[in-house]
Amino acid sequence: MSDVAPDAEPVPPEEPARNGCILGMLGAVVVLALLSFGACVFLVVRVDDSDDGGSGSEAADVGEPTCQVDEQGHVEAVMAVTNPTSERSNYIIRVTFDDAEGDEIDSETLTVDALPAGQQTLASAVTDTSPPADGRFTCRVTDVERFSDE
Repeated sequence: MSDVAPDAEPVPPEEPARNGCILGMLGAVVVLALLSFGACVFLVVRVDDSDDGGSGSEAADVGEPTCQVDEQGHVEAVMAVTNPTSERSNYIIRVTFDDAEGDEIDSETLTVDALPAGQQTLASAVTDTSPPADGRFTCRVTDVERFSDE
């Protein structure tokens, strides 16, 4: 026998739960966000990996600097810059000066403008910093950017 009274209204069947659909959509959003984040991280890492003192060929355009003290008693770096491209180019070169312990004492950014294709010039980065008391310091090119002047 049934516990339902003969004159009671029938109870409609329960509607299927929509929680599964909502959870599925939320899961898809989370997966897409993670994939997007992963792609951004990959691109940033790829860009950072290319930072080797300028792109490989650009860094090769600048010779090893000669470190010296200029006439005013300031640290200076002199280097050859060669434009191996087929067009006139501009350069932005960053040089860092370090003491004998390897601590940075100064840095300088220099530009070489309108260097003709296939030509070479001497460039110098001069600071207004005196050398360390012991007179020992090194200089190194830390970044090179080349772009067309045409």
